[in-house]
Amino acid sequence: MIRRDVTVIDTAGVHARTAQELVVLAKSFASSIYLRRGGSTATLRNPISILALGLACGATVEVLADGADEQAALAAIEAHLSSVH
Repeated sequence: MIRRDVTVIDTAGVHARTAQELVVLAKSFASSIYLRRGGSTATLRNPISILALGLACGATVEVLADGADEQAALAAIEAHLSSVH
């Protein structure tokens, strides 16, 4: 399992469309991918759990990936969270 802290830079934060894009992206990898903020953890297989983290612009979230393609998965999720949509 690998982990990395990522800052959300989109001024709208992580909203419904972004959450769904993260789910679609995560499903393209074999690894299990999670976001953790404070005491809450969200699986990237469920957009509602992502939204429940309340990730606004400037929020820092820990991205965790575990599996055969964890390096690529973490890099893709980090790139998505670190870009403006």
